[in-house]
Amino acid sequence: MNGIYFLAGLAGIALNLNFIADQYWAFILGMYVGIIVAMYHGPSIKILGIVMFICSGYWVNYRQTIQTPLRYVEDVPKVKIVMSHIDQCQLTEQGLSGVGTTLGSNEQVRFQVRHLSHSAYNFLKKYDGAFEIEARYTYQRIDGPRNRFEFDMQRYWYSRGIVCKLVANSAIKCQQTQYQFFTINALVNLIRTWHVHLVEWFEQLPSGLRDYGETLLLGYVRPDFYLDNQGLSKMGLIHLFSISGFQVHLVCQVWYLICRRLKFLKEMRLWSSQIILVVFWIFAGDNRSIIRSVVATGTEHFVQLKNCRCSRFDLWGITILLSLLIEPGLLCHLGGQLSCLLSFGLLWFNQLKWWQVSIQLNLLILPLLIWSTFTWHPISILANLIAIPCFAYVICPLVIIGVLAQMLQLSIMVMHIDWIICYIQKGLVHIANCPGELFFGKPSIVLFSIMGLITLICIIYQHPRWWYCLAVVYAIVGLMGTIRTNDQVVLFDVGQGDATFFKLDTGESVLVDVGGRVLFNQSEQQRKRQAIYGARPIVSYLKAQAISTIDVLVLTHKDADHIGNLEGLLSVYRINKILVPMGMHLPRHIMSKLQNTQIESVRAGDTPVPGVMILAPDHVGKGENADSIALNVITHGLSLILTGDLDQAGEQRILQQFKLGPIDILKLGHHGSKTSTAESFLKRLNPKIGIISAGVHNRFGHPHAEVVARLKAGHVKTYQTPECGMIRVRKESNVLKTDFALNLK
Repeated sequence: MNGIYFLAGLAGIALNLNFIADQYWAFILGMYVGIIVAMYHGPSIKILGIVMFICSGYWVNYRQTIQTPLRYVEDVPKVKIVMSHIDQCQLTEQGLSGVGTTLGSNEQVRFQVRHLSHSAYNFLKKYDGAFEIEARYTYQRIDGPRNRFEFDMQRYWYSRGIVCKLVANSAIKCQQTQYQFFTINALVNLIRTWHVHLVEWFEQLPSGLRDYGETLLLGYVRPDFYLDNQGLSKMGLIHLFSISGFQVHLVCQVWYLICRRLKFLKEMRLWSSQIILVVFWIFAGDNRSIIRSVVATGTEHFVQLKNCRCSRFDLWGITILLSLLIEPGLLCHLGGQLSCLLSFGLLWFNQLKWWQVSIQLNLLILPLLIWSTFTWHPISILANLIAIPCFAYVICPLVIIGVLAQMLQLSIMVMHIDWIICYIQKGLVHIANCPGELFFGKPSIVLFSIMGLITLICIIYQHPRWWYCLAVVYAIVGLMGTIRTNDQVVLFDVGQGDATFFKLDTGESVLVDVGGRVLFNQSEQQRKRQAIYGARPIVSYLKAQAISTIDVLVLTHKDADHIGNLEGLLSVYRINKILVPMGMHLPRHIMSKLQNTQIESVRAGDTPVPGVMILAPDHVGKGENADSIALNVITHGLSLILTGDLDQAGEQRILQQFKLGPIDILKLGHHGSKTSTAESFLKRLNPKIGIISAGVHNRFGHPHAEVVARLKAGHVKTYQTPECGMIRVRKESNVLKTDFALNLK
């Protein structure tokens, strides 16, 4: 083999990115590979062309096949039977959701049954295998992100070959799936059932040992794993858990030791290891990122069996091509991209020491991390240098010993091992919270391409001149982030809540409310997780705009839909000043996190920062709706009024106390409730644009018809977050320009 398979892998990446991921710039990579093949591998170009033609046809057909269910969207409900496994589902007392396959049409779908009968719930709660659930389903398109730079759930499911969600109010029938013995489906069902039992067993372990044990040994990532271990994400240590292939390596090593004990011949060991790899791949289930490691190990074993001569470059190319054929959506998500990129980097580092490899791998993936997460902490290089040997020689052995100790019921040993792991987890969080995190913002595609190209040149040629060029490029990217104008008023879609962001003419960043959900009977841990999850749209957008600090946070009043996500925001951002209405007190668990934050109570007439005047409250209250802060903001030529959940009586007091004239934007009070936005208030302000922040199909019926009628009668152009998603408004040449996160026709 003379490198042609390496080029085939690169060409496969280019075609896959084009046909599956809609990254049309990848044609440039494909053309480059074609030129290289034509120049240096002339005789092989026909073979490569045929292989690429077959792959392209397969990916085009795959894309058309998975999109077949879209033709049923918005159709009348259909009676369907969905086959699934309890390992792929989430069961609650309210209902069932998960991933399955429709019987007959064999379509991969997400499904949700909102209400289960008592008998169906009890059956599924005790069951551990494959089942069929029949219901009258409505086909729904999976929603895309409702805020810019928010995690794209639609794209995530598309990467797994799923584009539709089947929703039913109740189940007609739920029963066990019957498989014939010794069939592939029966074997897959058996392996998944083992996985269910093992996960249930690991769930009994103490939290630290449970988290690391499930992820490192089973390849299973708990839904809350990265929320509970945020230090891993911040330090760039995700690859140690989800994309490094540690689990695959461990399985192969254990099987190798068993084969040596049993004195298996080399051929028998290699053939049997192929079967073990397939079983582990099925066992790992939803962990798509390990597919490259499984295929790489299997390909390497096959080459050994056939006594073929295959360079590490060709082996990489074959692995990538097979991985993309088995899992076409691999490059649609960050885990798959990092897995392929890290394995590519290792091809060029065989002469370097381990610490040099660690540093250069960090630099190799840096452009992709900045493009996806918008920030980078330089300490992550040091963290990786320490973490790699620490995981190899401390954490992994500890996890294995801890699991064995639990099996032998050595509870004291388990407790001490869990204490060590929890201590390491806390240490990672403290390191991640060290000052020095760099906020680059979302770079342009041109800068991202330049970063990636120069990084590859540095890695391949190792010339100091290119490293200097790379440093200059990163300096430019960082500078571009700091000089962003941010001249827009941004109204986030946070469901039935409020959150608004803008920058003042002085450059100070201001956030008004943070959204949130009303929670009942929730533990402290559940409340914290919900706050972190709820704050994500705000955090992602601010990071994409290279906002490193929130100068002023205005909390209009104490309702959870306005301040509920504050704890999640504080876990990421430092806030210099918080404005609250007179008489309002923040919860104790929030106050404990605000030692270095100035908290200022404001009243009508105050000007806490240039460009912001307080219109309400004019009295000491308790932070109720009637005590809400109302703001008059002037920034970048825009005039804006926000009133929180202020009622009509409060609006009348504002009209009496302040001589307000026509404004550009009115953020309607109380999510468009009829208790706010009086006709007299609307006439005095005469806004050009009215914006309503409310939840989709919210149970309060917001906005109320009376308010919508008032806006229409006043000829106010109105936008709603349920219809538009995130709304951004800016002023250009005295004309208001709007854009939305959702593509409105």
